[in-house]
Amino acid sequence: GRIHRYFVDLIIEFQNGQKFLLEIKPYSETEKPKKPSMKTQKAILNYQKALQTFAVNSAKWEACRQFCSEKGFKFIILTERELK
Repeated sequence: GRIHRYFVDLIIEFQNGQKFLLEIKPYSETEKPKKPSMKTQKAILNYQKALQTFAVNSAKWEACRQFCSEKGFKFIILTERELK
């Protein structure tokens, strides 16, 4: 319910008028993390950090998708899998 600022990595506008907002992230940050099999404190802390990162990213991306839908842009998330 709070207002936040969000900056995408790239904005591309083609001559035909199509506009794209691109976000570049590691693939690991685009998937919900799996609970660690080992229950060490380090594993649990890493999992909690990854879960928080995923939650923040998901909220940003949902807001960006809504913005793009309203403005006629397309939103794309690229990872190392697409960029290779």
